[in-house]
Amino acid sequence: MPWASVGTGWVLAEYTNGTPAKHAATTLYLVSPRGTRYPLYAWRASPNIAPDLLAWSGDKTRALFSTGTSGELAQLDLRTGKLTWFRLAGQASAIGYTMPDGLNIPGIRLTATGATLARYSLTGKLVKGLRLVSNAAA
Repeated sequence: MPWASVGTGWVLAEYTNGTPAKHAATTLYLVSPRGTRYPLYAWRASPNIAPDLLAWSGDKTRALFSTGTSGELAQLDLRTGKLTWFRLAGQASAIGYTMPDGLNIPGIRLTATGATLARYSLTGKLVKGLRLVSNAAA
């Protein structure tokens, strides 16, 4: 893997040739600006859908995935292939990684009275609430 070359123009992409009726593996690829594909991780063929790629950290070492409905997240260490599952505290929804390096995860938690935007650690622990938006009439 040419990690030293990874930068502008490189992308992460998920691919499967499966359908709801015919399950197939889903593979995460690192794709060079010239179109060379490097497989990084594969989810086995299963009736469960592979997590959706949500974000790539700015330091290019991690990828964040969402399972959608369950609120569960997965973080993949792109160099080791280690996949870690977790949830954001307070049932928040992840937005992506913080910039520039992706050392935290911004998330939003919606309630009947408004929304809280917060910063979470890479393991899902609340680091700091950033803002509360209220639905109450002014």
